[in-house]
Amino acid sequence: MLRYIFLSLFALLLLTACESSDTDTSSKELDSVFENSMGKRITNKPHVLQFLNQSAPKSCPGCDLSNSDLSQQNLAGANLANANLSNTKLDRANLLGANLADANFFNASLIEANLTEANLDRAHLNSANLTRAVIQDTDLFRANLHKSILHEANLSGAGLYGANLTKAHLTKTNLTRADLSHTHLYQATLNYAILKYAKLTGADLTKSGFFNASLIEANLTNANLTGANLTGANLHGAWLDNVVGANFTGAKNVHEKYLKD
Repeated sequence: MLRYIFLSLFALLLLTACESSDTDTSSKELDSVFENSMGKRITNKPHVLQFLNQSAPKSCPGCDLSNSDLSQQNLAGANLANANLSNTKLDRANLLGANLADANFFNASLIEANLTEANLDRAHLNSANLTRAVIQDTDLFRANLHKSILHEANLSGAGLYGANLTKAHLTKTNLTRADLSHTHLYQATLNYAILKYAKLTGADLTKSGFFNASLIEANLTNANLTGANLTGANLHGAWLDNVVGANFTGAKNVHEKYLKD
């Protein structure tokens, strides 16, 4: 009889231990499933989920959303001023009219993102990938776009006054009517770019490349073109008064008054 009671108690204790172990394992598995299902760039950050679960327009100024995956999310009108979005994936995200002033997008991916009419004043976009992004009529006052990738992006009408575009990649980028006054475009690549009616007054274009670019009626007054490659560039009607160091060899439609003897 005693032996039967002892065995029953032992079995009960063993069953309880197994249930406790199963509960712990289940909890760990849930975390693992969440991380794997969301992709390797996501970490299990409750505040990221809380942000995404907000009703529109979302608001999280100054928050840390770094190393997250916000691809294809609707963030139109969101307030992310001064937020940390470094290394975050925002491919095809909708950021129409969003407040992104002073936000950190270092090394972020914004491929084909919609940034139309967003506020990116003083934003840090260095090394960010904005390939084919729509950045039309967007404010980028003194933004840092050092080494950013803007291939085939649409920046028509964008305000880039004083922005840092040093070594930026702007091949086939649309900069029609964009304000690039006093921007830093040192060693930037603008081959095949469209800069019709763009304002480049006082811009630093030293050693930049404009191969086959369209600069029709662009305003380059007081710009520094030392070492710039203008081969094949169309400068029909462009304002070139007081430009520094320009070499128009190979350029097209340069008004005769700007050509040196």
